[in-house]
Amino acid sequence: MAVRDRIKEGLNCPVIQLSDAEKDIASGTGWQIARFENATLVELFDPKTTPFNADARAMTIEAINDAMIWMSSTDGEHWLVLCASDELREPLCITPADASGFEKMARVFGEVLGGN
Repeated sequence: MAVRDRIKEGLNCPVIQLSDAEKDIASGTGWQIARFENATLVELFDPKTTPFNADARAMTIEAINDAMIWMSSTDGEHWLVLCASDELREPLCITPADASGFEKMARVFGEVLGGN
């Protein structure tokens, strides 16, 4: 099974329902990058863990750079997701070949960190 096969149409948006084991990993809420191995959630990157910087734009750039380094140094599939209790909403696969995924990640991180 691939991650794409786990995506179902939810009430208002596409969702990935989490298994009990995955719920322990996805204990937070908000926009994050999910890393899957063999279609199973194994790790999350949370942009809100970026050290505070009074310059929100600089903090956003740091979070984007950290995310790109993390993705390039880990295996599996990486998906931008909105974590919410027992599901991952609005999943978007992020690959080096798809600039639109990186663009949305940058926009979302800017909103999350206040650097619009």
